[in-house]
Amino acid sequence: MIYDIAINSGDLDLVNTHARVLTGIRKLEQEMKHLILERRGSDRFHQLWGSLQSTKIGHGNTFEILISPIPTSA
Repeated sequence: MIYDIAINSGDLDLVNTHARVLTGIRKLEQEMKHLILERRGSDRFHQLWGSLQSTKIGHGNTFEILISPIPTSA
């Protein structure tokens, strides 16, 4: 089973001093929020993780904003 630790307002979500664990659709929902809200390149260990949304605010709404190509090495 794949799981993730719950985050609430940028911090661990604790229940009686234990981190709450997410699975299934709740885990997927949290991961999608992180992917969209984190700026691409902000994680020095995973440079391709994140979104380019922050660079597109105020520049119209196109499909290319949501789907950007992932560079491949030659």
